[in-house]
Amino acid sequence: MFATEGEGYEQHKKVEAELAALDLALAADPLTAPVTPALLWGAAQRLILANAWTPERARRLRGHLEVHLGQAIGPELGYLAARHATRVLGGKIRAESENRRRALPIEGGYRVTFVFSSPRKPRTVHLCGSWDDWKEDTTPMTRRRDGSFEVTIELAPGRHEYKLRLDGGRLWEIDADNALETADTRGGKNSVILLPTR
Repeated sequence: MFATEGEGYEQHKKVEAELAALDLALAADPLTAPVTPALLWGAAQRLILANAWTPERARRLRGHLEVHLGQAIGPELGYLAARHATRVLGGKIRAESENRRRALPIEGGYRVTFVFSSPRKPRTVHLCGSWDDWKEDTTPMTRRRDGSFEVTIELAPGRHEYKLRLDGGRLWEIDADNALETADTRGGKNSVILLPTR
């Protein structure tokens, strides 16, 4: 039996309300939001069932997954698991870059490799972060053959914010391949990496 127009309308409004609540939860800062892994998987299922999976929702969901999985199994595996989960759930909607961070445990912290690419095609890129009070010229990145940039640094466990400075000027970008981000003090955003204490 087909639903009447009234029933269909009510169902549509219910789905819209659920999606609005879900968007509100996903828009929260994944670093401080009280969102459980079970809620995240349920959210992903609802998005798929409602045919409402979008690149922005996938990016936000991946950020939340990365925080929770990283706390449970470490930053490297958490990052990879979150990427894989959103790929599986979202199918081909989001084209993921193959660039990624690597965080290898060392004595007293981690050796972290950052890889960055930008559609602006800069000539030089510097990695700047909270770990050294945002010094602008201390960490130049090396250009790779594919036009992306890479650098490896050692970081202590904890929460670190970072951004990329392009061509030695005033142009800054966040790491588009990192779903974890937070507001900066100038109305923009910083990327975030979490390195748990072992």
